[in-house]
Amino acid sequence: KTVGFCYITNHDIPLENIEEAFAAMAEFFSLPIKEKEKLLPFEGFRGYYQLCQEVTLGLKDWHEGVDMIAPLSEAEGCWESLPSQEERAKHPLLCSTNELLDKEKMCGNQSAERLQKAIRTHWESCQKLGMKLMQMFVRGLEGTGATISADFFAEEPFCITRLLHYPPYGPNDHSEDVGIGVGEHTDYGCLTLLLQDEVGGLQVKNRNGEWYDVRPIPGAFVINLGDALAAWSGGILK
Repeated sequence: KTVGFCYITNHDIPLENIEEAFAAMAEFFSLPIKEKEKLLPFEGFRGYYQLCQEVTLGLKDWHEGVDMIAPLSEAEGCWESLPSQEERAKHPLLCSTNELLDKEKMCGNQSAERLQKAIRTHWESCQKLGMKLMQMFVRGLEGTGATISADFFAEEPFCITRLLHYPPYGPNDHSEDVGIGVGEHTDYGCLTLLLQDEVGGLQVKNRNGEWYDVRPIPGAFVINLGDALAAWSGGILK
């Protein structure tokens, strides 16, 4: 209710699954740029994006990443009905985890195959954890007048997974139009389940405008409440 962040520990996601996801990500992002560009999203937004391609508050973000969405039942049959990759990339329900990493163009790339397996396992676990947390928030808001109920989450959720890589930022990389990592922002959804490696770098701003480091804890999730949940709670949750 103060800053909209908390740690979650003692969950049932094995530490070895988390470590494998990080290792698979590191291996993928170490690939030559030409290999990573095979996952470029064309005119859609899902897929690989390059260093400084995203912009926050007028500054280019110093990270690269891969955006994925969970498969949706409404998308069944859409993939086969669209003949070209460009059409598929534009479709709002497509380019899920499976479709993004299963594409023929990545066939034989062991790093992409490892990433696919690790992220698919991790994704399913995180989605279950996220649903549990949302149900807990709903119960906690009962009787407060918040415009949210368990019915909001009775069906399949819309989930996005972002794999982010923040390369070292050296003196020669400095530019007036480039920020460090990603700029100040709030997340637009309900919940963000965030994992950090041992390097850290995440900061949270309190109500007084002061920034605090969020210390990495092995195996712990940092839970970030988003704008949608804040609105649905009537401002009770931040």
